[in-house]
Amino acid sequence: MTWVRYDDNVRNHPKVESLDDATYRLWREAIEWCAQNLTDGVILTRQLGLTSTRANAARARKLVDRGLWHKAGETCDSKQCPPCGPDGWVIHDYFDYQPTAEAAREEQAKARERKRRWLEARRNAGKNGVPDAVPDGVLDAGKNGNPAPSRPAPLRAGGTASHQAPPAAAGDGGAAGVEVSKPGSSRPCPRCGNPMKSAFHRNVCVKTELGGVA
Repeated sequence: MTWVRYDDNVRNHPKVESLDDATYRLWREAIEWCAQNLTDGVILTRQLGLTSTRANAARARKLVDRGLWHKAGETCDSKQCPPCGPDGWVIHDYFDYQPTAEAAREEQAKARERKRRWLEARRNAGKNGVPDAVPDGVLDAGKNGNPAPSRPAPLRAGGTASHQAPPAAAGDGGAAGVEVSKPGSSRPCPRCGNPMKSAFHRNVCVKTELGGVA
């Protein structure tokens, strides 16, 4: 796909503002046709009808009379005009806004190469079991302030899963597996991590250690 450029005030240009609608459409659509077909602003006589459904010889003459087109063989002092061939017309100052066919082909080739590399990288990622893309904002843990993924809390030294307290009851402020130590409470158990006088230590940890005997 190619793109065309116009001055956003072109409708008020002296050469354009008094054109009838059909001739104005021919002028614009011919620019678009030349860009699409990479003709460097050249329209051969046999191609006139291809440029627009409004195209005819009378409207082409109007564009020539306004200086918007040149007839074949005419000369123009503007460096932005494509060279006039022996047949048809040339759009005046075409290179002032549109790229040359050579430049457009080079950009198209670069775009195709970018797409080829992207497709190749995507195929390779699929073969290696790597996701094709990573959603925006998903980064490694610890980078850019993103939190690390949640993981199970490790057991306390000397403890096993059977020695871990259940999640703290709502409102008691304790973390899962640990009862809250209160002022004056005894030292923590090296097995379960709870105070030696806590209910969990006496009723669970000690009984487990003694084989279920209190």
